[in-house]
Amino acid sequence: MGQKRRNMKGGGVGHGLLAKYHHHPQKFGCGVSVMLQCFLFAVVVVLLLLNPAVLLLPTSIFQSKSTINQPVSIEEKPNFGVTNSDHTKLALRLLAKTKSQNEEETATTGSDAPAQSSLIKQSQETTPSVSLQELEKPGVDNSMIEIILNKSKLIYNSTNPRYNICSIEGDIRIVSNASTIIIVSPTPLDPNTTTWKIKPYPRKWESYCMSSITEMTIQQLTDANQTRSCDVTYELPAVVFSTARFTGNLFHDYTDMIYPLFLATYRYNGEVKLVVEDYVPTCLEKYRPYLTRLSHYPIINIDAGPLVHCFSSAQVGLENPGPLGYQFQNPQNDQSMQQFRHFIRESLYLERSEAVKGKKPRLLLLIRKNTRLIINEDDVMNLAKDVGFEVVTADEETTKDFPRIAHIVNSCDVLMGIHGAGLANMLYLPANGTVLQITPFGNLKWVGRFDYGDPPRGFGFRYVEYEITLDESTLIDKYPRDHPVLTDPESIHKKGWQEIYNTYLWDQSVKLNVHRFRTTLEETFQFYQYI
Repeated sequence: MGQKRRNMKGGGVGHGLLAKYHHHPQKFGCGVSVMLQCFLFAVVVVLLLLNPAVLLLPTSIFQSKSTINQPVSIEEKPNFGVTNSDHTKLALRLLAKTKSQNEEETATTGSDAPAQSSLIKQSQETTPSVSLQELEKPGVDNSMIEIILNKSKLIYNSTNPRYNICSIEGDIRIVSNASTIIIVSPTPLDPNTTTWKIKPYPRKWESYCMSSITEMTIQQLTDANQTRSCDVTYELPAVVFSTARFTGNLFHDYTDMIYPLFLATYRYNGEVKLVVEDYVPTCLEKYRPYLTRLSHYPIINIDAGPLVHCFSSAQVGLENPGPLGYQFQNPQNDQSMQQFRHFIRESLYLERSEAVKGKKPRLLLLIRKNTRLIINEDDVMNLAKDVGFEVVTADEETTKDFPRIAHIVNSCDVLMGIHGAGLANMLYLPANGTVLQITPFGNLKWVGRFDYGDPPRGFGFRYVEYEITLDESTLIDKYPRDHPVLTDPESIHKKGWQEIYNTYLWDQSVKLNVHRFRTTLEETFQFYQYI
C-alpha cells in the first residue's frame, strides 16, 4: 500500500448511519403503524446510494466542537487519514482556484500592467482547460494532479544587509528533516541556476550568530517524478523561519522573530501555516498568545518526521527592519509599529491603551542582579517617590514571568532601567508612556539610542535619556584614573563590539548621583501633570 496523504483542511465521509441500520434490522420492522417511517427511510437509503456526500457536514462544525475549552498543541502532530483520491481533488481545487484568480487579475490589470522586477523569475506554463467536475469523473486520467498551479514564480532577495528572503509560488514541497524545499516547474525559473541557499534567520550581518542557523536549499526540478510525492497538502500559504540563536533574550525575541513574523503574516488573518526550522519549543510555547493569532493552525516542525509538506505559496526567511521593528528614515514604518503595539495589546488583553495625564504617574524600575546594577537603587526609588511618582519594581525573575510582566508594565506610565534587554518591555506600555533609559559610561549613547532610544517614537512613546558620568560608574574602582578605559573609550571601541560589551556593559554598574538625576525625574513627572 502506498503512503496515505491528508488534506489539513478537509473532512471525511462517515457511514455510521448505514452501519447502524445494518446491525440492528429488528428496529426497522415495517408494520402498518410505521409504514410512513419505513417509506422515509427507504428514500434516505436511495439518496445515500445515489450521492453519499449528502451526509457531509462542514468541517468547521467538527473543528469548533473539538476545540472548545481544550488546550491545542502548538506543534502539528501528523496522522494519515486521507486517500490519494482526496489529495487529487485538493490539487485540482487549487488548480481551478488559481485559474480563476489569474483571470480576475488579468481583467483588473489589463495589458498596461507594469513590468515585473528583474528579481522575479517566472514560468508561464499553462494547463489544459478542464473543469474540476470533468477531472473528478470516474475513468478520467488524473496524471496531471501534480500540477497544482499554472504559474511558478521565485523572488530571491539578498540585497538587504539584515536578511535574505525568498518568496515562491507553484508546486512547493518542503521535505522534513532534510532542510530542502523543492519547487517543481517545467520551465527554468532562473537561466543561471536551479539552486538557492538561505538561512531563514534575519541577522545575516552577524557571522557568528548565523553559523548556528541551519542552511536551507531551495531547488527547482522540472519533473515531479524526480522528487517524493506529497504526504500532506495545504490550502494555505507557508512562512518558513528559524527560532535558533538568541531566543530567550527579550530584545532579540521581538526584533528577530515576533515583529518579523507579524510583518510576514498579519495580512493573512490567521490563514497561514508557520513552518519552523531549528525548532526551540520553549520559545514557541512562551509566545503562544501571539503565534495562535498569527496562525490558526499548529506549527510544523520540519526538524522532525519524514513528511513532505506541500504548498502553493511560501515565504522563506523573515524581514527584520531594525531594532524592535524600527526602520530608520522610513515614515511608513511608524504605522506598522503602531499596528504591532495594538496587536500586542489585543493578544495579551492589556487593559490600558493610553496613559492618562492629570493623575499620579506610576513608575516601574527594572532591577538587575548580575550586570549593570544600580548600586543605590533604594536611594533612587526614594527620590522618585519624593518627586511624586508611585514606584513599583520588577526584578529579573518577574520580567521572565510572561505574560504577567506585560500587565505590570501596562499599568505603569514610565519604564525606567539601565541599558539592557529589559527595556524591550516598553512594548507593553500604554500610548504616551515614557521609556527612561540610563546609559552607562563609555560613549554608549549611540548604542542606547539605536536599541531603545529611537523605537519608542515609532510605538507612540516618549523617550528620556540619562547618561551617567564617570563619577557615577563603578569602573573608577577597577581601573587607574589614567587608563584608556576611562580616558579614551574610543580606543576600546576600535577593538570591536565584543570588547565594548565586556568592558562597558558586562563589567560596569552605576551609582546614580541623586541630585543630578532629580532634574531628569522632575521633567518626566511634569509631562503627566497637565491635561
